Amino acid sequence: MFEFLKIPAAIVFIGLVTVSAQEQTNTIHLKKVVAEFQQENLLPGISVVIINDGRMIFKHGEGFARKGVRANGDTVYHAASVSKVIAGTLAVKIQQSKRLEDGTKANLILSRPTASYLKNIRQTRGAVVSIPSKHKHTVSQLFSHLGCIKGYEGKTPVPDYYPKAIDALSKIWNEDFVSDCVLGRDWNYSTHAFTYIAAVLEKVTGRTSAELIRSEIAVPHDLRTLRASWKGVRHSRAQKLAVHYDENLRPIKLWNNSWKVFGGGLQISTADLARFGWKVRNGEIVRPVHRDNILWKRVNPSKAFGISWRLTRRKGRSVAEHSGKWRGNRTNLRVYRGKSTPLVIAVMTNREFFKKGNLNTLSNELIDIVLRVRRLG
Repeated sequence: MFEFLKIPAAIVFIGLVTVSAQEQTNTIHLKKVVAEFQQENLLPGISVVIINDGRMIFKHGEGFARKGVRANGDTVYHAASVSKVIAGTLAVKIQQSKRLEDGTKANLILSRPTASYLKNIRQTRGAVVSIPSKHKHTVSQLFSHLGCIKGYEGKTPVPDYYPKAIDALSKIWNEDFVSDCVLGRDWNYSTHAFTYIAAVLEKVTGRTSAELIRSEIAVPHDLRTLRASWKGVRHSRAQKLAVHYDENLRPIKLWNNSWKVFGGGLQISTADLARFGWKVRNGEIVRPVHRDNILWKRVNPSKAFGISWRLTRRKGRSVAEHSGKWRGNRTNLRVYRGKSTPLVIAVMTNREFFKKGNLNTLSNELIDIVLRVRRLG
């Protein structure tokens, strides 16, 4: 069944411009590192895209997206928790613009209490509901995992199709908070917090989460593979999702994750994910002043997260990043923020379990190669 793991992986690389001999040597080295990582970890498929100063210098796939179809930079994977940074960027875009792409007004202030938005909301089946009064967190605290909301250790909505975020949120908002958690001070990673966020943005805009991703991010910024990924969504052949595999290399059936569109329910190609990262870095989606002072500013200075993005340093260089994993895949997006390192790297796989290393260590090694060539150049 899994003969593709025995086949020497073919290289899929698209050179967008004429490259120097040094860059060609660099590409060979990058390909070798990715190939070794794929083989060592028995990954069915892996895709890597690197952008250097706006130019896609490496677009590469190893292994298979699904039977008979090789992985490449355009292969579509689940974004998993990297969906969170797309949602965070969307929210800051709406806050700065105060309107949607079609001119619809939208008044969103991330520092406001979540409860101020979630009052008297009509669910799909007609019931009008309001968030319980115990919820005192702000929207920005939810984005930075400082809202004391439980993650998968708490209650999760049953697998179903939820047309609106409020339909799923009402299933979990009576759950107890994380024990001994101080609001705004204590960090607790929570995908479930993003269902609250989705309900807020849907209330402010009058659009569903899936519609917002499409109309405010995917369409205006030409990210054609970006979309919600729940079961039942139709895709063109070019946008067909890679098959994802479990720890025993068995295909995993697509699950319905419409309850967490913003928290982990998007899909995108590796090339589009890298392009998204570059567009954020380049100030194309969110203006630089809002990017640096809201999106990429820590909500609590002592914690690592801004509005969804993890803000840290890699080998002394400032980065904004996020990783993700779910049943059958892992993802990683890293944006280098410094003027001297205009780099973005995106890595996606269709298996969650690794035997050696992780996507951060792989990204470190690949970026070291790129930076070495930049120094030589």
